[in-house]
Amino acid sequence: MPRTPVDAVLPFGESDKVFAPGDYAREILNFYVDMDGTLRSISGVAPYVPDYGDGYPGYGNFHGIFHTVVENGTRDILLVRNGSEMWAQAGWDHGWEVVATGLSDDPGAKYPDLFFEFNGRVVWSNGVDNPRVYDGYVVVTMGYNYPPGTPTIYGPGPDNDPVYRNGKGFSHPGRIGTVGDMLSGQDGSLLAGQWIYWVQFEDLKGDLSPLSAATSPVILRTERTATIADDPGAIWRKDANAVKLTHHSVVLDDLTRQFLVTDIDRGPEGTVARRVYRSKDLNRNPRQPYLLTRIPDNVTRSYPDNISDSSLILPEGSTLPAPTFKVGCVHQGRAVIGNTSSVPNIVHISRPNTLTFDEDAWCLVGDGPEVTGAASYGGELYVWTTTSVYKIQFVSGAPVAVLFSNAMGCVAPRSITATGWGSLVWLGQSGLYELSGGTVGPVKPSKATTMTRLASGAPGRAQGVWDADAKEYLLFYPRVGGRICDRVLAYDGESFRERDYGVDFQAITATRDTRRLLLGGGESNLFALNRESASFTAPQRTYKYRTTWMGIDPLKRRRFSCNTIYLGFVEYEGASVTLKAFINGRKSQNPVWEKTFIARPDDWIAPASNPAWGTLATASIGVSPLSAPKTFWLRYDCNLRNVDCFSFELESTGKVALIGWGADLVPLDQGPRTSRTGSQ
Repeated sequence: MPRTPVDAVLPFGESDKVFAPGDYAREILNFYVDMDGTLRSISGVAPYVPDYGDGYPGYGNFHGIFHTVVENGTRDILLVRNGSEMWAQAGWDHGWEVVATGLSDDPGAKYPDLFFEFNGRVVWSNGVDNPRVYDGYVVVTMGYNYPPGTPTIYGPGPDNDPVYRNGKGFSHPGRIGTVGDMLSGQDGSLLAGQWIYWVQFEDLKGDLSPLSAATSPVILRTERTATIADDPGAIWRKDANAVKLTHHSVVLDDLTRQFLVTDIDRGPEGTVARRVYRSKDLNRNPRQPYLLTRIPDNVTRSYPDNISDSSLILPEGSTLPAPTFKVGCVHQGRAVIGNTSSVPNIVHISRPNTLTFDEDAWCLVGDGPEVTGAASYGGELYVWTTTSVYKIQFVSGAPVAVLFSNAMGCVAPRSITATGWGSLVWLGQSGLYELSGGTVGPVKPSKATTMTRLASGAPGRAQGVWDADAKEYLLFYPRVGGRICDRVLAYDGESFRERDYGVDFQAITATRDTRRLLLGGGESNLFALNRESASFTAPQRTYKYRTTWMGIDPLKRRRFSCNTIYLGFVEYEGASVTLKAFINGRKSQNPVWEKTFIARPDDWIAPASNPAWGTLATASIGVSPLSAPKTFWLRYDCNLRNVDCFSFELESTGKVALIGWGADLVPLDQGPRTSRTGSQ
């Protein structure tokens, strides 16, 4: 009986079936699958910035990397959070520029920095410093984290004159006031009333600050027109010394007032306008700010107000200072942020196309755990805690978190990644999960050992990225007890592969341009993971492919012999490869048979001397290097006798391209088979 179950059942006899490299694979290390289904050795790494003779640029701790293209694809932006600074490379023609300093440089941070693109800008936050926004030219504080100061208001001053009470202070005739007791024409009265003001900052993108504190009320007192027998519409008023009576004609237009708003705060850098708000008459209306005017500069300090209540039609809600946050995304033109410094399980949703957050546009998620992710998928907004997935729904315009899936939460906010096959993948407490077609579940097939290892160490540091070239979801994660991402798991929607780039990474991103680069920051350098350079020797790595345990009987009752193993390759470097065979499910790593060979055909010509490949100095015109490599098969007689299951392994430190394999399996009750070809 085998010591482990047989995982795969193969047809016996001389193999007339070729298995793809991914078929029955147990371990795939440092390979990817190309468009033809060939298992190829990964490339890289290479420094992103070449050595121009002065060495490579020096880097500190990497806290995050982000790339995007803005301005209709004309402006390329690469941001690197390095040490206490943020660097920007706006295309190679512009070089590197330090755009922010004095940022937190904590290598023990629970999560890498957050970046997302919003309305042509890059939003950045690390949950500690004030969040920032980069527009391709300058970094500014996101929104406003403080309100303007309260302005000064001038209206009528105290007046004990019982006849004409509203005539002092800045109280020029205007259109402010509530008219009552209208009789005819200009006869009637001005009712007592009060008004308050607010001020708000506005930046270049229309983001708004919180409102200032309200001013003290400006008060208008009751005032009446007067009619006397000899002069309708006239009143008699004592002069200042109360010595003589002066004849005045007063109508309603004389009673309504104009006020002065002054000492309007100038905003911080990036402020392009100030908005002034006023209530309607508080004696008759709720305490509601209405937009009074927009001052289109950051210089003017005063505004004369001559606007009637009936002209105020745009109410303003109360807005929040921009909080620090750890997770975020964009959903239907709105910024979504969560896990603030004050409330870990809160989510805020901005106004459309701005980074302005209203006081009532938020919801709590769950009953305690912090929010660990946010993503827009399939027209829906999803948020994660460490234990669950929630869907944000809007009830009467207000966001509400509704439980979507329990026990499948996210432990690594930067692992949530959209794949090329139309799903979201993330790291949870028990491994990788996938949201596809409105349902959530563990990724298939499951790799229990690997999955357990993923959530150990510092899982919050794990980061996911979509490799558009290899069509794979890559998860960079730390080893057990570590904080640096020194392990990589590749998932293509059907199977897993493992990677070891030979570099310990702190931050990862994929470029959003035609280069389709994978960029990783670590070990004091910024690397392109899927590129190579003649001027840089990449860390040596081992390429390994091992099958699962295979037999000829699912019930494990028939023993057999494995006479021959066939291996199909694409002509590549002519690397040395070691083939190892294992039998009977033994956990021991000692093979029962081993063969080292060179992966090349008999007529192989080294690339440096093959005219079809060209050389570094010359090229053959009209001969494409792509047409030179060819497929070939190698055969090895391993003669594994009297086994109930077997497995084989390929290992190399050079690059190979495996297209398939086969095997001759002979049941012991049928006798030996004679192979049709010679052996190597």
